[in-house]
Amino acid sequence: GNITSLKTQELLDFLFVLHSADRFSEGLIEKHKSEVGHTLAELRRRREKATKEDLSQEEMLNLPVFIPLRDKKDPRDLKILDPACGSGHFLLYAFDLLETIYEEAWQDENSSLSDPTGRSLREDFESLDELRTAIPELILRWNLHGIDIDPRAVQIAALALWLRAQRSWQRLGIRSAKRPRLTKSNIVCAEPMPGDENLLKEFTDVLKPKVLGQLVEVIFDKMKLAGEAGSLLKIEEEIKEAVAEARKQWEAKPKPEQAGLFPELEKPKHKQKELQFDVRDIDDLKFWDRAETLILQALQKYAEKAENGLENRRRMFAEDAVQGFAFIDLCRKRFDVVLMNPPFGDATTKLYPLIKHKYPKTYSNLGTVFVDCLSTKLGDTGELGIIIDVATSVRSSYAHYRRDVLYSNFNIKSYLHLGWDVLDANVEVCCFTASKILLKDDSVLCIDLKTDYKKNQILLNNIVNFTIGNVDNKNSYFAKQVEFERFPNGVPNFTLPAVLRRLFITYDQLDGNYALVKTGLSSGNNSRFYKLLWECPNNAIGKAKRWVHLSNGGEFSPFYRKFEEAIDWKNGGEIVKNNKGAYIRNEKLYFSAGLSYGKRCNFLSIHTHPLDRIITNEGQGIFPIEEKHFLPLLGILNTPIPRVLINEYCGQHKENGYVSLIPIPHIDTHTEKQLSTAVSY
Repeated sequence: GNITSLKTQELLDFLFVLHSADRFSEGLIEKHKSEVGHTLAELRRRREKATKEDLSQEEMLNLPVFIPLRDKKDPRDLKILDPACGSGHFLLYAFDLLETIYEEAWQDENSSLSDPTGRSLREDFESLDELRTAIPELILRWNLHGIDIDPRAVQIAALALWLRAQRSWQRLGIRSAKRPRLTKSNIVCAEPMPGDENLLKEFTDVLKPKVLGQLVEVIFDKMKLAGEAGSLLKIEEEIKEAVAEARKQWEAKPKPEQAGLFPELEKPKHKQKELQFDVRDIDDLKFWDRAETLILQALQKYAEKAENGLENRRRMFAEDAVQGFAFIDLCRKRFDVVLMNPPFGDATTKLYPLIKHKYPKTYSNLGTVFVDCLSTKLGDTGELGIIIDVATSVRSSYAHYRRDVLYSNFNIKSYLHLGWDVLDANVEVCCFTASKILLKDDSVLCIDLKTDYKKNQILLNNIVNFTIGNVDNKNSYFAKQVEFERFPNGVPNFTLPAVLRRLFITYDQLDGNYALVKTGLSSGNNSRFYKLLWECPNNAIGKAKRWVHLSNGGEFSPFYRKFEEAIDWKNGGEIVKNNKGAYIRNEKLYFSAGLSYGKRCNFLSIHTHPLDRIITNEGQGIFPIEEKHFLPLLGILNTPIPRVLINEYCGQHKENGYVSLIPIPHIDTHTEKQLSTAVSY
């Protein structure tokens, strides 16, 4: 029939039938390729049309969501990481899901081949029962990975996964003697390499070429911070950088020169600066192509040698890599999924220099550093799930993290504001899921649970179980990531109506386009420079006189404010400028005409700022770039919309950095005249 006449649900049913039928009739999709194409095109057309309209949240929730298809993958090739795993809670949930994934993959006749074996699940396991017996061991061997800096937590996590595997076999009625042996897990402790400097020196002295031993010593030294940095160490990059530096020195080594006939008559040459690495015994370029592999092999041998001297081995599984090297080996992998509840707050004094150097855009909070770090450990189609301090979503100090790291590397798929009392720590948190596949035009499902998290656990369960139809529309919203990016400071705001949120995309911001928004002077803690006007002699008030009018904030007063304060500005403010703690900002704009507003306020109010007045940190200034925009801006900024907008991304302190971001509609000649007339009247 006519596809365009079908209802949206009928279109989705049509696609579902074709997809299901393909399981039983090979080539059916190809046969109906044109119908499928028309169906998808029609769904996209309807969605694009609906997106352009101002739909209600309920209508947005009912729109079809397009999830980009990815190539099939054998479950044994799926790698999941918790980089701060603790006792392994996230990994236990992943275990449950993976059991279902394995069974579904086996039932798929067109499942892909596995990288480890080169065969499909059906080729390796003749029956579903045989696969079910093997699944727990397969999950621990291939899928689940965890890192923690606490060896006790690592042991607990490994034990928890071992017990979870035993529970699966018990449920299947498989006796202990018939259960596969669990000989490998991927739960590792981030810790320095074992042994001491003497043991290391004894080992590296016999390595050939000599530079290989030196490179091993460099990595050994870098690993000393593993117990502090954990997953953030990026030891795989340290190895690459060390090899690159050594190769650079090898390529720049002096070429051999022929000795002269009379060396005693030659001028003495400057002694060459001693190199960090001894590369004299390398004469083959191929060495550098396999240098990283040689370093890893040497580190593994050293770790095994050091471990042999330990009475108590901490490996629960026989095939697990040895202490220290296990962490390096895991850090070199790339993952399909990262799940984490990272530590928040400041880095330790010992760790801070490394974090600041390696993560210059995110170092102020360990939580954001983890997002930055793990963005490089995910594959091209990787997925991220994280619970984190909500301050990283709203504070202006994290704007660079949001724009330059989060939005640049990920496509956010869902965002939940969870509020307080979710974690044991006294912190307000949010969580989000994101994909490395950047489709920024897609909508983000946003859920607001901060009012009563415990009461809304049912709502959260509905979302997890994909029962979107049961989502309470009062708590659910849709927004686009591009709206987050363009929103002031990149705040992921979703409670503001979409029509208002789009203003930040549609219009230019105030600062730099229509006006300069600036803060002024702060005199420090000394109030002796200030007086009320009636305290000053009339003949001593004015620009060239001792006392100068001051814009210093105050109560709500749109359009006009009576200035009642003055500051001692004798000799160009000499006494103020010499006061300890004083800051004189944007002095070139002092005594200029413009607009002003009180920084501390619940609701923004803009008033005129006549000539011969000084702006301050409390009474900040707005100076129109063109004089003709003076009255129009006074009118626009005193309407309710700017007051509502700024309160969505700013608290009581309306700093100039926040006011700068207010969107201003295009002011044409007609609008300019209308606004000027209205404001003047």
